[in-house]
Amino acid sequence: MMQLSLSRTHQAQIYRHGELCYPEECCGLLLGQVVTQTNGAPPSGSLRDRHWQVLEVQPTENCWGKVEEFGQDHNQGSKLHYFAIDPKVLLTAQKDCRSKGLSIIGIFHSHPHGQPIPSEFDRAIAWPEYVYLIAAGKDGKFSTSRSWYLNEAGNFLEVDSTLLL
Repeated sequence: MMQLSLSRTHQAQIYRHGELCYPEECCGLLLGQVVTQTNGAPPSGSLRDRHWQVLEVQPTENCWGKVEEFGQDHNQGSKLHYFAIDPKVLLTAQKDCRSKGLSIIGIFHSHPHGQPIPSEFDRAIAWPEYVYLIAAGKDGKFSTSRSWYLNEAGNFLEVDSTLLL
């Protein structure tokens, strides 16, 4: 089964970042490790055996409309419904992760005015190697999240999320 595990502290960090950014979407990186659950059997490499283990949460600025490299018309829409992470931030995070023995395993963002379900925009910008956690709530208070994985066919599959102590 595909699974994402993170601590309650990590979840609280994500919700707090969402509250600080409200009414705009927040975003950030999930840092950790991807492991294969084998249950004593040889690893199959199957997606259903994939387990993303979050060891750090790195909130980032939502730079929607500020970064020209994206090649999208960022004059359309606003941070109320879109997010972007600066490619320079991603590069720096990758370098920092290497020194810690970690990887960028996913991206989180909020839907401050909707459900924690991927939008068509989310699908358009998603990369198949990452897990995506979407936080949602009401009136600026975040209380729920769901995690997703974009498969090779371009469909989001829900990932079981487990909170650790």
